[in-house]
Order: sequence, then C-alpha cells, then structure tokens
Amino acid sequence: MTTMTTRKRRAMTLIDPDTRWWRTNRTRSLLAYLCIGLGLVAGFLGPLAIFNTDVDDSSWTPRWLAAGCITVAIPLIIAGTLIYGFGVDGDAKPRPVTWALPLYFIVTGAGCLIGAHWSGLAFGSAQVVFILFIAVGVVSAGAIEARRYRNREARGLRERVERDGVTASGVVTRAKSYVRGEVPVTRVTVRFTDTDGKSRWVRKTVTGIFEEGARLTVCYLPRDLGHNASVIVCGR
Repeated sequence: MTTMTTRKRRAMTLIDPDTRWWRTNRTRSLLAYLCIGLGLVAGFLGPLAIFNTDVDDSSWTPRWLAAGCITVAIPLIIAGTLIYGFGVDGDAKPRPVTWALPLYFIVTGAGCLIGAHWSGLAFGSAQVVFILFIAVGVVSAGAIEARRYRNREARGLRERVERDGVTASGVVTRAKSYVRGEVPVTRVTVRFTDTDGKSRWVRKTVTGIFEEGARLTVCYLPRDLGHNASVIVCGR
C-alpha cells in the first residue's frame, strides 16, 4: 500500500510536464538543428581530412578524426531529422530539416573535391564521382522545393475552393474503405456535373465508410477544374 501511494505521488506534479524546458518545441528544434549542423560539418570535414592524412607525416588531421567524422555524419543528420519529425509539433518542416540529406551530399562532395585538390591528386574518375555527389544533392534539393511549391499552390487553391467554390451533388462510383491511424476512411471516386453540364470525376480520401451509389457534395472552382486541388468533398 505504501509503495503504491509513493508511486502515485511521484506520478503527480504541480507543473505541466509539457512546459518543462526539455519538452518545448524550441528546445527540441534547437537540438534537431544542432544535430543536423554537426552532421553536415562532419560530412564536410571527414572527406576533406581523409585525403590529407597520408600526404606526409606532418598531416594536419589524425586518421581517427577523419574516420570519426565520416562515421558520425549520417547518424547525426538522421537523429536531427527524427527529433524534429517526432518531437516538434506542426506539419510543416523547415528547410534545414527537409534539405538535410541533400546538403549532406553537397558538403560531402565538396569536401572530397577540396581534399583531393589539396592533396595534389590529379583529376580523374574519383573527382567525377564527387561532382555527381554534389549534383545529386542539388537536384534533390530542387525536387524538394518543387514539391513544396506545388503543395503551397494546392493549399492556396483549396482555400479558394472553401471560400468561393460552387457546390454540386455527386455520386460515388467507386469506393475502397480502410483504416488510417485508427480512423476509418474511404478512397472514393465521385462523379458530378459541372456548371457547363459536363460529367466530371474526382478521386478523394474522405473520413468515414462509403459505398458505391452514396451521394456526396463536392465544392469546386469552375475555372480551375484542370487541377485536382480545385475540387474537394465538402459533405454528404
């Protein structure tokens, strides 16, 4: 009995646990940025140093330091990304997080190129690989930004639909129900008639269980029907 009472007292507190400094979004964000930043620095210094460990006996970096930087770079970046993804509230991730792996490829390729140049290594196939590393990072960052731009445009379009959209009654022509995060949802194909009298079809995932033949209300922008985000399911 005494043990149970002691455990209950320890479990209770007069301070909201979410207000403790190590549980705030700011602290976890800073920790995530620190891990990613250290990982990128290690990703640059490791390859840079590894080319200079064998130049002569007066090398400015010991071999263990170069190997250590190469070893910890990826784990640090992954740790920072996971800390932000699971520890910070909010759906949007800032560029330091979404660009973490592309930046790793860029700094690693740059470190290799600079290290090879400092060591006097003649230009060859190795440098081509390092340049490809940088190119992969740049292309990946560009793809991430393109996706971010499309998502921002789609979000703006959905807001316009909710504000100025035209409503129409549609019929579910295809339905597939499943559970997502313990919530039943249905992937539906809805047929509706637009303001010009043309039949249109749209595929959306809606909360709840629906079957073929069910009627749903859709909202859409007549001038932007070429974009999937211009049509939303707004009710039964």
